[in-house]
Amino acid sequence: MNGQNREKIVLQMDLLPYEKRKKCISFSDAMLAMEGLVPSIEIRDNLVVWSNGEASFAKGYYAVLGKYNLKKTYDIAL
Repeated sequence: MNGQNREKIVLQMDLLPYEKRKKCISFSDAMLAMEGLVPSIEIRDNLVVWSNGEASFAKGYYAVLGKYNLKKTYDIAL
């Protein structure tokens, strides 16, 4: 996926209604549990504030990329 497509998808996440945002988090939790992974408190908090409309999805998404040194690949400023 190129940077433009990724950015478009990230921006579309903020267009989701709040009910769907909660379902996204539930789905994510289920997928991570099946893989035996636990999200960090920081990532979980970012998803919660996004689901409540208090922050953009991009803020949390790019924070995760930065945490794992992947942000420089996309060269996107917040």
